[in-house]
Amino acid sequence: RPPPRCGAALLLQPEAWTLPGASCAPARAGRSRRALSASQAAPRRPQSLGPDLIDRAFSRFRHKEVVHLCRLRNGLNVLELWHGVTYAFKDLSLCCTAQFLQYFLEKRKKHITVVVGTSGDTGSAAIESVQGAKNVDIIVLLPKGRCTKIQELQMTTVLRENVHVFGVEGNSDELDEPIKAVFADVAFVKKHNLMSLNSINWSRVLVQMAHHFFAYFQCAPSLDTHPLPPVEVVVPTGAAGNLAGKETPLGGKGLS
Repeated sequence: RPPPRCGAALLLQPEAWTLPGASCAPARAGRSRRALSASQAAPRRPQSLGPDLIDRAFSRFRHKEVVHLCRLRNGLNVLELWHGVTYAFKDLSLCCTAQFLQYFLEKRKKHITVVVGTSGDTGSAAIESVQGAKNVDIIVLLPKGRCTKIQELQMTTVLRENVHVFGVEGNSDELDEPIKAVFADVAFVKKHNLMSLNSINWSRVLVQMAHHFFAYFQCAPSLDTHPLPPVEVVVPTGAAGNLAGKETPLGGKGLS
């Protein structure tokens, strides 16, 4: 017999919408950064890699909880993922990825060039995460005239020497083709120390897993039952990028 519904539903809210009738009561104790710092127990991890980098990554977020659970009515909850610098959920993963990246680049005395294709939110979040970094240059390709005005301004008004933004004719899918061709040339990538901060970067997926776990622990009425109580998740998405983190052992059991 299937387990009873726990009466909780979760809406992952990637952008700053206004929802009528919202009562944003504090969630149960615990912050998303604790989940992100849980990897401290991993073997062979450098002692300085962990909470300090996470705190630094989230230092510019506007909400003290970083990821805030807003409780509405009838068991509906909204997970606010838009408290980062650019108001996009990608601030969460990219700010962490950038901190991890800079840590290892400094340790290894290396420099890399990040190449990013964007339809809007990835580019601005990636730029904010690495702007001013001495070991990183970032090249962003955006579809000319196809981003929102605020996203275009977020990308084109950052006056840092390591930030390079180019408008490209065509849509975001079309501008991805030359980027794919570049990364298919392994020798070229190695010679110029190239990497990407698009969704193919595994670090982004790892960080996105954390806020799914965090949301589940906040919404589930009890963790003492077997199987774990289910929580239904609704994800507004353009290309399903924010669904990647749900494909975890917990995601297969408690999240649907």
